[in-house]
Amino acid sequence: MKQLIVGILVTCMLGINFIFAQDDYKDDLLIQEYQVYIQEKAGPMVESLSVKEKLNLLYKIESLITVYPSKDMSEGQKKIIMNLLYALKFYVEAEFEEQDTWSTGANVSVRIIDDIRCAECQTSAIIGQIKSLPFLTEAVYTQQDFSDSWVAEYLQANNITTLPAVIFSTNELSDGGQVVPYLSVLPDGQYTLALGSNFDPFEARSERGFLVLEKQQVSSVLQGTYIKGNTDAEITWIEYTDLNCHFCQKMEIDGTADAVIKAYPNSVNKTSHHFIGVGGQKSQIWAELLECIGKQAGSDIYNKVLSQTLTSKDSSETAILNFAQAEWVDRDSVKSCFDAGETKDIIDTRFAVGREVFSISGTPGNVLINTKSGEYMIISGAVPYESFTQAIEELLIK
Repeated sequence: MKQLIVGILVTCMLGINFIFAQDDYKDDLLIQEYQVYIQEKAGPMVESLSVKEKLNLLYKIESLITVYPSKDMSEGQKKIIMNLLYALKFYVEAEFEEQDTWSTGANVSVRIIDDIRCAECQTSAIIGQIKSLPFLTEAVYTQQDFSDSWVAEYLQANNITTLPAVIFSTNELSDGGQVVPYLSVLPDGQYTLALGSNFDPFEARSERGFLVLEKQQVSSVLQGTYIKGNTDAEITWIEYTDLNCHFCQKMEIDGTADAVIKAYPNSVNKTSHHFIGVGGQKSQIWAELLECIGKQAGSDIYNKVLSQTLTSKDSSETAILNFAQAEWVDRDSVKSCFDAGETKDIIDTRFAVGREVFSISGTPGNVLINTKSGEYMIISGAVPYESFTQAIEELLIK
């Protein structure tokens, strides 16, 4: 049995090495890493490999075949390699089941901490993927919610700030490099798996799982803003914009906001807050001018001039003043307001709110607020119409 296993192992490695030695793979760092691993761990030393090392090797090979199915490899070569792999897996697993049961995860516990308020965490899919890994088939799984006793205290004690979290009792896994490289030790000696989680359970949230503002915060954020649409609408869309931002211009040219307001005339309105970014000092000047126009002429003219400025892609001082004058706004009054710096503090305050309250870092940054409940969602970028309508449907209280 041992000679058969060794023979199949050597044949499999030689076949894969031969294919990966072709010119198509000479610049592939992962393939080079694999070949170094084969030379160091196997090659002439294959007979001395432990079951754990053989299984590690097996998973590494399988991972590569999974990762590189689209390479320039003939279907015949793929079939030969996969047949060898499955045969090798059968014999190696038969041997380690007799000798070493821990490699299937028999002595491993996996703890999953989720938050029922997170609709986008996809925890069930994550658990399913982990359970499907052959080296974790016999692990003991425990699932907890953030609301369970002592879970919040545990997370804080171990500096875990986002969910879902997957915590392993050990990093001694025969995984072929699929999991262990992504484990980080926790203060309690266990290990957390890097998932790229971004749901912060410690932030103030509603029962529906949304981030939430206090009523006075909503009023403060929207104070003095120029509304487009029904002023009594349930949802206000704040677009953090920069007049020199290409994507802000594109979203206005595409008519995304107008289409959304048309679809929800009684439920959604919109306002724009200046967020000085790509345009620097020029954007600051143009933003102050627009705020002066709003101060002189009100919401309708403000929003009309803002739209003209974005769609024309001409944000010069002269163009903005010309747009305003065409709407019968007194040019000299606007210029006098600007020269006196009357709207500078407004721009600076809204910029600070964007960064500090909503974590806006670029434009367009979109915040949809349910003004009745204080619940809100953040949508980054010039995304399609459907992304906004989906968020609106979720935010509306039905």
